[in-house]
Amino acid sequence: MAANWNFFSLPNSTIIYPHWYSSKTGIYNSLQSPRNLPTDPFLDVVSFIFSHPHDGILALVDSSSGSSISYSNLLTLVKSLASGLHKMGVSQGDVVLLLLPNSIYYPIVLLSVMYLGAVVTPLNPLSSVCEIRKQVKECGVSFAFTIPENIKKLESLGIPAIAVPENEMDLKHDCFSCFYNLTYGKFHSIKKNLIYGDFDLPQRPVIKQEDTAGILYSSGTTGVSKGVVLTH
Repeated sequence: MAANWNFFSLPNSTIIYPHWYSSKTGIYNSLQSPRNLPTDPFLDVVSFIFSHPHDGILALVDSSSGSSISYSNLLTLVKSLASGLHKMGVSQGDVVLLLLPNSIYYPIVLLSVMYLGAVVTPLNPLSSVCEIRKQVKECGVSFAFTIPENIKKLESLGIPAIAVPENEMDLKHDCFSCFYNLTYGKFHSIKKNLIYGDFDLPQRPVIKQEDTAGILYSSGTTGVSKGVVLTH
């Protein structure tokens, strides 16, 4: 998002800067109060998110179909998909490409990957093979989630991929069977086991706040797109 700042000039050509900008350092300071990070160095972002009480019933709503996912089910779906990914070989430090449009399932995929200590790197699903190849190579991508139209693009790059539906109505189509089985196949058993504390899940690795959670690409204002590392 571009910003257009207006500075003021006095008759003697002296420029008056707003108080939130320093002409000496060139730094723009936020008008909001500083946010304090949690002090626990071993608190990962997924645990942090789900440690907070929610104020409502629904966590995610798909406007196109009206389907929804409740707060009570969201973490279970995340753990279910994480368990499936672990059995498919995704582990801490692996980079997973999210070649996906916005959908109700996007947050589940993203949180599941980070739950394992793996790293997400998102990319526009309309990207060309050349654009995908560049990011795959630079980030060392080993796995991907995408739409069916992009499966062959990823296969040509040697990247295994799972097709993700855009809404609940498409969920049971054959091309989404893998995603359905991973996400919902164990959903009911895991939800039942929540009561007894018995999880069919891998032991979570130690994830530190300073560990990489995502690599986002931005074109900036000059040159080719560049990866920006975000930590937990």
